[in-house]
Amino acid sequence: MNSEFRKTLPGTQLDYFDARAAVEALKPGAYATLPYT
Repeated sequence: MNSEFRKTLPGTQLDYFDARAAVEALKPGAYATLPYT
């Protein structure tokens, strides 16, 4: 699993994958153009 965009959820011992940062690293501005439905 790629851990470059894995971040700690504040106040917990849980981690999450920062999808926005991962997509933006591939192509800046691309996250805003993704469909949500």
